[in-house]
Amino acid sequence: MARISGGTRVESGYYVNARSLSVVNLPTDGELPGTAKDAFVRVPWPLLLVAAPVVGGIFVLAYPVVGAAMMVVGLARKLAGDVGEGAKDLAATLVPGPVAGEAHLTGKPGEGTKLEDEKLEKLGKEIEEKREKR
Repeated sequence: MARISGGTRVESGYYVNARSLSVVNLPTDGELPGTAKDAFVRVPWPLLLVAAPVVGGIFVLAYPVVGAAMMVVGLARKLAGDVGEGAKDLAATLVPGPVAGEAHLTGKPGEGTKLEDEKLEKLGKEIEEKREKR
């Protein structure tokens, strides 16, 4: 089975996106949706007819297992979270907080933006002149 990139002009038929397993039906010849990163495989319709109930059955059987596993992981995180909270509280007391009057990430003294563009300087002078006239 050849992989076909998204956006490629193809014949009508059924195409399965290899990454998301979504099925694209092209009733007439045309382009596949997506970009060149998306890979599609052309699948005959009888194979899709057989695959749909199989995938549905796997979902029905796996759904309770996934739900139980999520519950176990959630409870484990809840119990382990109480241990981690103490470490976070301790770390918060060791880090100094912000000091009033301090400014960070503002650059070094003397650094600043300078108007080096002639048009901007001319515009600035024009604005100052208009303000003085008022």
